[in-house]
Amino acid sequence: KEQLKSAVIDRYSNLNISFVDNDKYLEEGTAYSLARAAEHMKEGFVYANCDLVPDPRMFDDLKKEGNIMFVDKRVPFRNTLMKLSPEAVNTLFEIGFAPKERAYDWFFKIMGSHNFHTVDISNYDWREIDEPSDLE
Repeated sequence: KEQLKSAVIDRYSNLNISFVDNDKYLEEGTAYSLARAAEHMKEGFVYANCDLVPDPRMFDDLKKEGNIMFVDKRVPFRNTLMKLSPEAVNTLFEIGFAPKERAYDWFFKIMGSHNFHTVDISNYDWREIDEPSDLE
């Protein structure tokens, strides 16, 4: 874990990156992980699972204003990237989350009260790595 943190800090030294550990991940889930990072999200944040290998164009898309949901029309909903504004973050923490709730389920609770721009990434070269075969 420390090697990964060092590598990220060295590679992206121009960014203000914070790491938040969740020692209760198996009991509490990903929404709890985000709740532990609340103090770092006051100005909004980008959510990405660690098994995502994004297409570089996705980073340009993240520069757009507001809330963003990336959608690949070729596959059922997959955990790609999301960007949430400070207003959406405030709503998220106001409603709270359930024990063992997945972060994406928590995000879906606010989608009716905040506008989300969708970015079609169907023709982007991105991957979610869950199995060794996903590397092929």
